[in-house]
Amino acid sequence: MNNEFQINPVQLLWIPDASMEAIGDIADYFTDGYWGDAVPDGNLLLIPESSFNRYDLATAVSAGGKVVEGYEFPYPRSVTLRKTRGWCGFVTAGVGYALTREIAEAVCAASFAARDEEEED
Repeated sequence: MNNEFQINPVQLLWIPDASMEAIGDIADYFTDGYWGDAVPDGNLLLIPESSFNRYDLATAVSAGGKVVEGYEFPYPRSVTLRKTRGWCGFVTAGVGYALTREIAEAVCAASFAARDEEEED
């Protein structure tokens, strides 16, 4: 695995889609785009637990969120991986999160490949 990939363990807050309305303004953490107007890539909503104050974290957990072990990785380009589940990517921030190291490695590698392909064009 390329050293550029820098895949690291992290505690993540996982919010089910059904809980988004219940968490109110906290849902803004789970958007992508410069104006927070885009849905992140992938099939899950994951953000580092450390991004939240205690009150927001408690609100999210009481609404159905869970704190889980996961992985953080660089995400330089947006990718669509229909058969890979258990991750999300924020291309604007250049970071992605996954539930397992294997998923993080696969998504990270695909994202770097997309970047390299784009640079060749």
